[in-house]
Amino acid sequence: MENLYTWCAVLGGAIFLIQMATLIIGFDGFDADVDFDQHPGDLLSHDGWFVGIVTFRSLVAALTVFGLVGLATPPQFEAMHSLAIAFLAGFATLYAVGWSFKKMYEIRSDGTVNVQDTLGLAGTVYLGIPGQETGQGKVTIKVGGRTMEYAAMTRGEPLKTGTAIVVTGILNPQTLEVASAAEVPSRSASLAEAVE
Repeated sequence: MENLYTWCAVLGGAIFLIQMATLIIGFDGFDADVDFDQHPGDLLSHDGWFVGIVTFRSLVAALTVFGLVGLATPPQFEAMHSLAIAFLAGFATLYAVGWSFKKMYEIRSDGTVNVQDTLGLAGTVYLGIPGQETGQGKVTIKVGGRTMEYAAMTRGEPLKTGTAIVVTGILNPQTLEVASAAEVPSRSASLAEAVE
């Protein structure tokens, strides 16, 4: 078991040091966006506490702490007890680091842009949005000269990544209701006909 702990501590520590060095230099190159066939909105719309918590940084921190705590457990502990303690310490670190970064990113965007300013603005689907309000995706919208990312839902058909959208409503401060930009002119025309 000692070899496992050593390798985890060395590997996690090395990656952590590389991350810190690139962060200090100005290259924050360890965040990656991966495009899956799965609808990520399904995760966001359910009780997924881990969404936004499990990141590359939090996994590296958890791996490092798992190894260090495993190495630090007294030799008189049984292997399973040592493994359980190391696992719990790693999991606690994963959650603490992930939660901290999630909150920092929320603070960074809070108060700088009023969500009401997004109504009627055009944007682009960043993560696919399931149709008929069955789940959430993400959109990017330029608001006041800044590109903002919001969770989004749609009443219409599913919207794929890259689809042009228009904000049609605000469901809560973090979630917008959007429609395909192709659908919006037809809605405006039908409303104008209904008024006449």
